[in-house]
Amino acid sequence: QLEEEIGELAGEAIKRADLSSNHYFRGHIFTAVAEIRFSTLLYQQMKNMSGGRTACIIASFYYVRRWNLDKFIVFDKRTRRAIREAKRETFRLFNKAMEEFRAGGLQGELAYVYYNLALKRKLTFSFAKARRYIEIAKRMAEVNNDQSLLTKAVELEKDIQDKYKHPRDYVKEFGLDVPHL
Repeated sequence: QLEEEIGELAGEAIKRADLSSNHYFRGHIFTAVAEIRFSTLLYQQMKNMSGGRTACIIASFYYVRRWNLDKFIVFDKRTRRAIREAKRETFRLFNKAMEEFRAGGLQGELAYVYYNLALKRKLTFSFAKARRYIEIAKRMAEVNNDQSLLTKAVELEKDIQDKYKHPRDYVKEFGLDVPHL
């Protein structure tokens, strides 16, 4: 029921944003609703997992998640379809926010939307798209002289490059590979 209420409120916010002509307002509404939809997507994924302990352990392996094979292990066909639709809706709303900020000439806000979109793409294991968006966000941050965003973007870029080619070795990182005497 909570999901339905969130969906109704998000729909109402989008309707009200469509009535306004203020690009700043519309862009922020679309960004906020996209963030809410993404949080709902993550909640749906946690709630609808099935397959038991072994399937969840296998699905949590980095390379299984990296190639999105975890979706086939722990979700049924209906749930996978709902997750794909939620992702599309989230990214569609981010694109609408970008259009609004672009139309209003709000380059600083647009840079933050690119950064947020890169972060969401990273979390959904779309590293190539995330890298493309973070490059744009970095370039815009440099043009706007936004050091805060530039710092965040550089950090996210390093994280994306690391995930893309060099996954973390938690066993070595936590010292679990060294025998304890």
